[in-house]
Amino acid sequence: MKAFSALFVWSALIVILSVMPVSDSQTTFFKHEDKLAHILMYCIQCMLMLLCLKRYQNKKYFYSILFTVVFGIVMEYVQGFLNFGRHFDYFDIIANISGSFIGSLLFYLLPKKHL
Repeated sequence: MKAFSALFVWSALIVILSVMPVSDSQTTFFKHEDKLAHILMYCIQCMLMLLCLKRYQNKKYFYSILFTVVFGIVMEYVQGFLNFGRHFDYFDIIANISGSFIGSLLFYLLPKKHL
């Protein structure tokens, strides 16, 4: 139950951050730092999804990656439809997909005794 709550809160945080208006005066530390943020957010989301599905041995990786990839694509389309200073970006989708795969790989490599 804790994993589902954490997944829900994390997904809600992604939604809030994805539709939050952005200002032009934000400072950046390096070029394309937002892509790193996308990778990190969807990496964590995929790992939380895997925790929720840990009893489903056969297809948990498939469903976790599918959920996070679809979620990321939907959020990009939402950004494109809403006019909050955000925009649709194919490279954000690539970063979301990359984060999903990295999260599933990290989850696979983690020692299972802690999960």
